[in-house]
Amino acid sequence: MKSLTLMLMGLSLILTNSLFAKLRVEKVRKDWMVYNIIDDFDDSKSCIVLTTNRKPNITIFLKEKKAVASISDNINGIGMLYRVDKNKSVELGYKRHSETRYNIYPIEGDEYSKMIESFKKGNKLVYKVYSSNQFIHNKTGKITLRGFTKDYNIEKECK
Repeated sequence: MKSLTLMLMGLSLILTNSLFAKLRVEKVRKDWMVYNIIDDFDDSKSCIVLTTNRKPNITIFLKEKKAVASISDNINGIGMLYRVDKNKSVELGYKRHSETRYNIYPIEGDEYSKMIESFKKGNKLVYKVYSSNQFIHNKTGKITLRGFTKDYNIEKECK
């Protein structure tokens, strides 16, 4: 749990440039959990929805409308391939570390919107995260999307 908390803090620093005073688990389901974050400097609230105890991991920043995928606590994803139910697979970002100079690929804009909508409508998700480290293999995960919409909609409580 400590390493998961440290990973969340690191990802939040990368994407939101904020430190948080409080990190509280709101809900835990089989495959998803919701964290409530209260910022140290302005007491603003934000929520994160992420896959539970999964490597690779998908972290969704609700307020910022961004997501990232990671291989482990230390290895970020530079891209992701996902498929909801039997729909067409969707590829985001890069497959090889040599294609980009960045160590992380933020999923945002239209990619984020389409991904979230497909998660809300689906039942099962299979995904592969491409590693930012040439010496670490890409990883695949399979999870249920049951309860995802309810967890995603918790954003209203985080404002």
